[in-house]
This record gives sequence, structure tokens and C-alpha cells, in this order.
Amino acid sequence: MIPPEARVLVCLINHPRDLEIARWDHWYRIPVKHAPREYLADYLAFYLTEKFGDEKWAIHEYAQVRGHELVRRLDLFPDQPNHPRAQELTTNYSSARSSVCRAPFPRSSGGASPLSRPPAIA
Repeated sequence: MIPPEARVLVCLINHPRDLEIARWDHWYRIPVKHAPREYLADYLAFYLTEKFGDEKWAIHEYAQVRGHELVRRLDLFPDQPNHPRAQELTTNYSSARSSVCRAPFPRSSGGASPLSRPPAIA
């Protein structure tokens, strides 16, 4: 359970591969240009988008942060040297090996958590 005083960074997960990395490799990356200015997160909450079918528009899992570092995307994906953003800096958050947990949100009859509405865009 996440303590009430914990700082939680909500991580947008657009691709199933990124969720698998968070689950099994225990890290999550954010391009520096999109990262928060301060790296004070105690927990990462994984918000799933449209590609996740019945699980979309919700947070179902979270992880405790172990640390963070500034790295190039290429350092994380050495098999993608020609990627257009290979040289861009990312903030890479690492989580404890056993810390990815199911979020304790009750499910509604619609199949998503009560926190499952995408944010309104002004």
C-alpha cells in the first residue's frame, strides 16, 4: 500500500512493451523534455492508455522507486542505434525488484477503476 505522504509520479504507458519493461526489468524512462523538473517520486503509478483494451484508462499497478539516473535512450536500447531519438536524454527511474504491485482500486461494472477517466484537455 502506498503511504498517504508518498510522492507518486503517474507514468503514461502507451505500449505493452513499456509495461513489460516496468514489470520485469524494473525501470521506466521519461524523455527529459517531458520529465518533471524535480525527481522526488517515491512511487511510480502506471496509467494504461488505449492499446490496453479492457485495462485502458486506468492505473492497475505501481512500484516503489529505488533511484533514478540521466541516460541516453541508446543506453537503454542498444539494439536501436538508428532510432530518431537514440541520443536524447531520458530520466530513468528504477524500482525495487519485487515492488510492482497491483493497485488496490476497486473495479466498477465498466471494467475500469474509478480513476479511469482520461484527463480533460483544455
